[in-house]
Formats: sequence, C-alpha cells, structure tokens
Amino acid sequence: MEQEQISLDEILKDPTLTGTISEELDRYKIRFYHPGNYKRTPLYSLVESNNYNANYFLDEFLKITTKQCKLPKGQRDIIVEIVGESMHRVWLKNKQNGNQKESGSKDPDTK
Repeated sequence: MEQEQISLDEILKDPTLTGTISEELDRYKIRFYHPGNYKRTPLYSLVESNNYNANYFLDEFLKITTKQCKLPKGQRDIIVEIVGESMHRVWLKNKQNGNQKESGSKDPDTK
C-alpha cells in the first residue's frame, strides 16, 4: 500500500494554520503554564517574553527547520511540538474534506 505524500507548502500556506496553532497554544497554556511554580519551564519563558502567539511560533519553526534559530533547546522543542501537532491537525482536516468532496457527502455526520 502506497503512503500518501504530505505537502508542507500546502499546509504552511493554509489560512487555518495560524488559528490551529493558536488553539494548540491555548491548550498547552492551560495544561502546562502555572505561574508561581518553583520550576520554570521553556513554555513559561515564552509566555513571559510575550512571544506566545501563533505568528512567532510559526516564524521560529521555520528558522528551526533551517537551523537558524537562536532559542534554547527546550524552547525549540516545545515550538516544534506545538507547530507540528497543529500542522498534523490541518493536514487531517484537509484530507477529511478532500475525501468528503470525492464521495459527494456534504455533511460529515451522514453515512
């Protein structure tokens, strides 16, 4: 069975990517950001530096892929994790929408 090819250019140009990254950032902030903790995390540092937004994460992700990013490893790792998960969600959504168009189904809940 042949595996589908993922077009990174299509995903990066998708207008819903920044919204998906923002949703993922909100989820991470709720789960892992606890002000006043004794141990500071890379996520805490990004929130504190006012760089906790989708555009910053996407820009830094592109720098990471070309090895031009100057952030510490912990911050790079969290950026790759969040943007990677967001890109995966966008790809799955686009794939699902493409399958619905091919099958002619308008409502994803109809079978």
